[in-house]
Amino acid sequence: MNDTTPRDRLSRITRILIPVSWTLWGILLLVLLWAFVDSIANPVYTPEVSPQVGPMVMGALLIVFVGFGLLLRWAVRRRSTGCLIALTLMLAYVFFMLIAILVFEAWNDWQIEREISRFDERSLPMGAMSAVP
Repeated sequence: MNDTTPRDRLSRITRILIPVSWTLWGILLLVLLWAFVDSIANPVYTPEVSPQVGPMVMGALLIVFVGFGLLLRWAVRRRSTGCLIALTLMLAYVFFMLIAILVFEAWNDWQIEREISRFDERSLPMGAMSAVP
């Protein structure tokens, strides 16, 4: 027979969720810090947006993310299983969306390279290569 009570199962879930959520939070914090430094080191110059907007937005996101960490700390100290599940799901969603963006960009780059590799000099009309510097 299984002698575990619902309280024991919740404490087991909580023991699993605490390191998972802190690991996700730490990884996302490192990504956010890298993006913040990158936005300062490599500002984007466009006519629509000032180069200082990137660091301001990243700084605001950093403040929000630190607040999220404080909320996570509160949930861990209180051992609130429901709050830990919600926070872990939110962190996992952001983490997997970042991975999906990277995979999508790599897929697009691969598709572009594949299309370029299909295009060779033999498909050009005669004399077209002489016009290319």
